[in-house]
Amino acid sequence: MFSSGRIYYFRAKAGLLTCVDAATGERHFGPTRTGLNVIYASPIATGGFVYLTDRNGTTVVIKDSAEFEIVATNSVEETVDATPAPVDRELFIRSQKHLFCIKE
Repeated sequence: MFSSGRIYYFRAKAGLLTCVDAATGERHFGPTRTGLNVIYASPIATGGFVYLTDRNGTTVVIKDSAEFEIVATNSVEETVDATPAPVDRELFIRSQKHLFCIKE
């Protein structure tokens, strides 16, 4: 996933996140453990944050920056294989049984 001149990516669905400079390839951080395990969803960025979601339904939110900083961890407590979708100021998460809309 590309955001703010940085590329974020997971390694082998293992929850290890790496962030590199898109122009130079220089590593900002990683591979770093996120607390997530098996990951099918792609990382997404919106509103200055990067959202990382695993199959257990847990989403880790980090700052969209060159330094790794977790700002929140939340769970829908259902299996999630799809990439969350940000729309305006809402975040849609599709699990196996429900469609969740997270908003202020």
